[in-house]
Amino acid sequence: MRLSIGSVTAVAAGLILLSLLGSAAAVAGGGGAATITAAGRIGDVRIDHSGRAAIVAYAGEPEVDETVGGGSPEGGWESLGYHCSSTYGQVPFTASAGAAGPYCRTVYYLSPKTGRLATFFTSMASFVDGHGVSVGTRTAKAARREGAPALGGCGEGIWLRTPSVFFHLVIGGGRLHQHGHRLLVRGGRVTAIVLHSRANDVGNFDCL
Repeated sequence: MRLSIGSVTAVAAGLILLSLLGSAAAVAGGGGAATITAAGRIGDVRIDHSGRAAIVAYAGEPEVDETVGGGSPEGGWESLGYHCSSTYGQVPFTASAGAAGPYCRTVYYLSPKTGRLATFFTSMASFVDGHGVSVGTRTAKAARREGAPALGGCGEGIWLRTPSVFFHLVIGGGRLHQHGHRLLVRGGRVTAIVLHSRANDVGNFDCL
């Protein structure tokens, strides 16, 4: 995976790693349990519908509130980050709220065009999708429950599409296996969950 910051800054393949020592926000969206759906709902907030006030009301005040300009197609984003650290670590996988950190385990990205939630990232196991899949779920179990294969290529994971949202379960630690015309992922686990608006994706992730 490459994370584009501003005018296309590429960060090495995989995902940036964050220390578990990051401070924890004891809030529903930041640190507590929440249900994620492929239709774009994260607890009480929803892709393309919820603005900053609704996210803060649900998740609490963010540890990081950063506006990034440039990029494409929306010309930047505002990121609200939770469970953040200023340093890398070994686990778990994470996304960066900015080019040089902080590095946050849960980030809500707002579109500057609409002011609404456009992209969501989490590496917190407390966020669970409607099929009972979360960070830490084994790849085979996740694929079986989602009814979709884990594929390799530009990133590794399970991709689902609804009319409004791209839903991606990121897989780490697996092995690639050629099966006909498809590159399947065997082994490994879900390491992150990413949701994108199909209409207002801020373009900060490549291959996710």
